[in-house]
Amino acid sequence: MNLLISNEELYILGCLSYTAMTLSQLDDYRFLTPDFRWVQLDVDLMHRDMNFLQRRRLIQWERNPGETVRIYSITDEGRRLLREYLLAETNTFDVMYLDFSLILNALDVLNRDERVLVVTRRCAVLQREIDELKKYQNTFDETDTVRLSILEYYLQRWQAELIWMNGLKGGRSQLNE
Repeated sequence: MNLLISNEELYILGCLSYTAMTLSQLDDYRFLTPDFRWVQLDVDLMHRDMNFLQRRRLIQWERNPGETVRIYSITDEGRRLLREYLLAETNTFDVMYLDFSLILNALDVLNRDERVLVVTRRCAVLQREIDELKKYQNTFDETDTVRLSILEYYLQRWQAELIWMNGLKGGRSQLNE
């Protein structure tokens, strides 16, 4: 896969992998999902990214009869690229929380075994980070409350994500669909 793709373009492909959307719906979805508020999309950038994805035949658009609004959908080539990207990334990703949010956004392009593999790998990364944080916590004096609070925040965040990931892996979500 020689095509470089930005986080914003990955976000767009991931959203469109679930359902066709207008530009406005894509933007609204970003604000409904807290993990994606960091995605740098505005109208001009979104048009640029959509044109890039269209030129590469990763997305397409259509209009409903009598309407002027374009409805974008992912193509088979877009699904293939997204799938290859996700599998390649999960072989190399580390504790990049934002990047993993993008992966979760597009899990439906993977088959069940691939989804389980991706989530299992993420669980291993989380467990490693949790173990490292616990070791690091023990190096601080109890009076260093600021640092200990920050460590506790990340420890709880990653433990919660690990519980969620194990739930996904256990089949209580879209992994079995």
